[in-house]
Amino acid sequence: MEILNNTAAAIVAAAVLTAFSACIITSDKNSPEAVEVSKHNANQIDSIEIVYDDSRMVYIPGITDSQYTTGLHVSYADGSQDNVSTDSAKWSTDNKKVLDVDKAGNLQPNGVGEATITAEYNKVKATKTIHVSQAHISSVKFDPPSFTLLLAGADESTQEFGVKVLTDDGNIYDVSCSKDLKIKSEDSSIADIRQYILAPKKAGNTDITATVGNITAAAPVSVLSADNFTLVPSEAEVNVSLGVTTLLAITAVSGDKRIDVTKNAVWSVANQDTADAAYGNVTGKNVGSTDVTVSFGRLTTTVKVNVTNTPQNTAITQFP
Repeated sequence: MEILNNTAAAIVAAAVLTAFSACIITSDKNSPEAVEVSKHNANQIDSIEIVYDDSRMVYIPGITDSQYTTGLHVSYADGSQDNVSTDSAKWSTDNKKVLDVDKAGNLQPNGVGEATITAEYNKVKATKTIHVSQAHISSVKFDPPSFTLLLAGADESTQEFGVKVLTDDGNIYDVSCSKDLKIKSEDSSIADIRQYILAPKKAGNTDITATVGNITAAAPVSVLSADNFTLVPSEAEVNVSLGVTTLLAITAVSGDKRIDVTKNAVWSVANQDTADAAYGNVTGKNVGSTDVTVSFGRLTTTVKVNVTNTPQNTAITQFP
């Protein structure tokens, strides 16, 4: 039996410079974890500080819902400090045409120029002046750039995807959740899009397209029948400690074609008192051995699972 190593199935994400996302993403640097401030009296506040790691941000024409996150840092008269929730302050801006701010302190650039934002927390104010520059979209890219999907009767290998834009200042931004992003399948009878998940409908080839402003990108989609494929597990036999969860990847293989079906397959355990298995997660419940059967359409494979009470290396290799 061919065995595929977990690491071969893993996807290593490329590092990209991202200043914002159309989906609000709170960074550790910009939005420190808020803590309870009940141990302090509000009258003891000495000063507050708006936490934003750069005095500059970028406005990109064609994207109307980009948001940058902030944080709020409080210093007290007794020398102690806390990070408090940004939505506990009152926010304002002196120039909405350049930069707007919502009730939670999220910043949205609307044009080029300079704006000063103000946060008021327990009658103490802080300001920060931010310069907004402009960058234009130079290209749009799918992540991943192409798709191969497998269809086996009612079972299908779906694929999540994202969309990024490259700008003329050399940066990359995730716009996957932007309302300005338009996505469609050129032939929905072959592959359909369900909220950033690509699903196969019938064997064939088509493209999906993503448009932001007047720039469009296309990604090829190939839907294959599972008739000539075989399911191959990443391990022929799994050893797992009691109470520990390990990952088992399942790949459909035909010649040089390899398609991960781990999360789309049907998992069953011969003795559920011994182990649990679903979506690639195998958990030891009681000491002993059992078989795990994984099915994708008419394709099946069986893996023996041994549960011991011996400590093991519990490092997990992530796979898509």
